[in-house]
Amino acid sequence: HVCTPCPPGREHPAGDDATLGDTSCSAIMCGPNQHVVSHACTVCPAGMVNDANDDASGGDTHCDPILCPSNQRVQGHTCVQCAPGKTNAPNDDASRGDTECDITYCAANQRVQGHQCVACAPGTTNDAGDDASQVDTQCAPIICGAHMRVQSHACVQCVPGRENLAGDDA
Repeated sequence: HVCTPCPPGREHPAGDDATLGDTSCSAIMCGPNQHVVSHACTVCPAGMVNDANDDASGGDTHCDPILCPSNQRVQGHTCVQCAPGKTNAPNDDASRGDTECDITYCAANQRVQGHQCVACAPGTTNDAGDDASQVDTQCAPIICGAHMRVQSHACVQCVPGRENLAGDDA
């Protein structure tokens, strides 16, 4: 009939009457985003998570890093969306330092429209390298040279025996 302390990682509410029967201690169960360190529930480090219900009366447990999905980066141990016109591969680890998204560069014969690379209209062209994170760009008209004519928005050779001056807009 003596009150004794609970073992580490276990608890029992105060108020038992020592003249009555024995009571037992219950395991302390950690909450969400907590893990066990030396039989105590401890908050997970920044950028890490853990499910609830780790048993503090058992061994130490660990938290798992938050891994960002595609097109997100780490900022202050949190996953945030990439800026328009930028991309990022998945799995940046939020428990580590900040990361950056990559600029999307348009291919040849593409232009920037609303931070996306889109095809140039028929009869127009553009060099590769437009930065999709910047302002909209334009494609330039294709101007046919001498002895060329327009066919289906493209410059083609004139048929033998025919001529054409330079300057037709494809």
